[in-house]
Amino acid sequence: MRSNLVIVDFRSTKPSAGVRPALVAQNNRDNSRMSNTIVVQVTTTIRRSLENTQLLIDQQHPDWQQSGPRRPSVINCSNRYHSSTAYR
Repeated sequence: MRSNLVIVDFRSTKPSAGVRPALVAQNNRDNSRMSNTIVVQVTTTIRRSLENTQLLIDQQHPDWQQSGPRRPSVINCSNRYHSSTAYR
């Protein structure tokens, strides 16, 4: 479902990225009819959080309590990933 956090193995595109959380960015209609899903990485590397392609989630963000991160994180929209992997 769009906006769900899932766990994705990004090693096929960037081995150092490993297995990490990702946000489903594809619309629900396409999620149900396509074999691939578009996701974006979630990372605790926040040094570029002021760039237009980054969304900072920290204690100041209205969804901080509901989103559940333990540390400030960035949704990195500069690297989209298409995957047919089953998510957890």
